[in-house]
Amino acid sequence: MPWQAHNAKVERKQRLAGVVQGSDNGTGAMKRRRTVSLVVVEYKEERRCAFVHPSTFASWIGDASERPLIYARSHPQLLVPVVADSSIRVGNIALSESMRINFEVVTDVPFGWSMWEGEANVLAELVVDVRPRHAQVAAFSANAQRIASEIGKVLFMACVTLHEIFVFYCDGTEFVGRVSEAVEEEDDGDALTMPDNFRGRVEPSTQVLLTQDSTRGSWNLLNNPKRSERPMRANVIDVICSDDEWFPVKKKLLQPCIALTKHVLDDSSVRPKVKVDMDCCLFDRVLLYLEQEAKGMGDVTIDPEHAVALLNAAQKLKLRGLEDLALAILGEFESRVRPEGIRWKEVIRRNGDGETLLCIDGMIFDVTRWLPEHPGGSTIIPNQAKNKDSTVFFELFHSSRASFVYLKQFYIGDLVPDDRCKVPPASKGNPSDAFKDVLREYCTWRVYPVDKVHKSF
Repeated sequence: MPWQAHNAKVERKQRLAGVVQGSDNGTGAMKRRRTVSLVVVEYKEERRCAFVHPSTFASWIGDASERPLIYARSHPQLLVPVVADSSIRVGNIALSESMRINFEVVTDVPFGWSMWEGEANVLAELVVDVRPRHAQVAAFSANAQRIASEIGKVLFMACVTLHEIFVFYCDGTEFVGRVSEAVEEEDDGDALTMPDNFRGRVEPSTQVLLTQDSTRGSWNLLNNPKRSERPMRANVIDVICSDDEWFPVKKKLLQPCIALTKHVLDDSSVRPKVKVDMDCCLFDRVLLYLEQEAKGMGDVTIDPEHAVALLNAAQKLKLRGLEDLALAILGEFESRVRPEGIRWKEVIRRNGDGETLLCIDGMIFDVTRWLPEHPGGSTIIPNQAKNKDSTVFFELFHSSRASFVYLKQFYIGDLVPDDRCKVPPASKGNPSDAFKDVLREYCTWRVYPVDKVHKSF
């Protein structure tokens, strides 16, 4: 199946800083979040909505003219309407069994609930996997067209999400439906990215298609029409990565990749497939760069940690813009780092002149510009770690590997070997050997000074 990181924008939003995706098709662009904590209680009747007390509704939702949609926790994994009901106690939210399963919540426990203010695109097709809710003693048959019609009524104008379940009745039998596919309507061809196919709105034009789940007894789904083949988008290339994951990518987005020009210009009726010599994670980073460039998001940047890998990818794809950017990042490192080494007296002098240079396991880091951004404040590092071996401080307060990512950006060189003995130890004691081993294993970019050797003849 295709790699989802490129298509499921909701998982990529943080990597794009909430900007690159624009309207965030299918998941909606959040304008604001009104979050409340409500205790989940049971709602006996199966309804595809949540119920709260009218006073809760008024203070939380306000005077919304349409039935608002809500979600649990911090991520809109599922959306359902919320309805005012005077029988529900203040501070509670009532959900049916299927809704509790969808939201992965339990009764008598408070959860955070937020109002969703995005827009969902219209679905062209909705594929639902259906089965009887309860095990059947005797075999029976059900008419697929009648079930599809009933689902269309139950979900009319609803915003449905991939993998959600819902309960409905048809001809006296209670069924469970699970959304297995949500296919958006075709775009106008100008969009840079593929549709999400993650969430969408069911309208009269939406075609409801069924698949049969036979796990609850023997039953037959009669008169179930075969799904018609949807025409393949002519403006798309299937990019297959070295780990066999694949991306459907718009040709327009791949135009800067000179190595793919033949496939981008292919106007045949057969959708092009092309293999690239990189794994799906690396290719997804390339796509992030291409999207930012294509949407004119200003100065594009890349994480220095991935600069080497992205440089290799750019050279394979003949993507000059990304190649120049990666080389600039790497060149900046080479021009900043002192291969001959740094004297301890220079560290003392520059710290005295207002800079902040730290010594960690013999490596010198210039964190002067970063101090205002330090989560612990701008004074704690200068007060505790200057002019001494600060390795133990890094172990105590930044032992996670996530902190290692930024070291390369601040590294300016190593102490000359003769000066290592001049560095005073920290008052907190010595770092552990295990931590130093992990640190050295990570800092593969470290430049060790080489003593000059003089030969006599």
